[in-house]
Amino acid sequence: MNPKVSVVIVAHNRWSYISQCLDSLQRNTDYPCMEIVVVDNASTDETKERLSACRQQNVKPVVLHENAGFAAGVSAGCRAALGDILILLNNDTIVPPGWIFRLLRPLLEHTDIGMAGPMTNVADDGQTVDFFIGDSVRGADRRWLNDFYLFNKGSFRYTDFLAFFCVAGSL
Repeated sequence: MNPKVSVVIVAHNRWSYISQCLDSLQRNTDYPCMEIVVVDNASTDETKERLSACRQQNVKPVVLHENAGFAAGVSAGCRAALGDILILLNNDTIVPPGWIFRLLRPLLEHTDIGMAGPMTNVADDGQTVDFFIGDSVRGADRRWLNDFYLFNKGSFRYTDFLAFFCVAGSL
């Protein structure tokens, strides 16, 4: 049985990033029990209107009428979330196929782990891959990504610090 997962994204303008992130979530997530909560932090571009049109795509928009800041936006999204596991995801993140099962595995298999985060091509910490092939628009090259997953299959590492572009934690 899979626990219900809520992906919380905070947005303020930059619909092109949000759209790209939501598209990658729709294309690359085959997890059966997931909701996407997008907090519009008083955007002044087309974000609010575009999010309303996404309701039927498993997206739950939360509209803030004034920009309360990132932390307050995250809090509003977490309050609206119904999942047993929360994933905080930056709005400029592109998720690869199968991402959610790999992200949740350490949490589900090791109860001593409080939070989990993926490797990335852009971070200033121990989560950065040593070598990357891909770009910021389309994400990782599929062949490189498949090799990366084969080479690192089933492994994870403990860290005292996670970059919060994507983190998962149980409630």
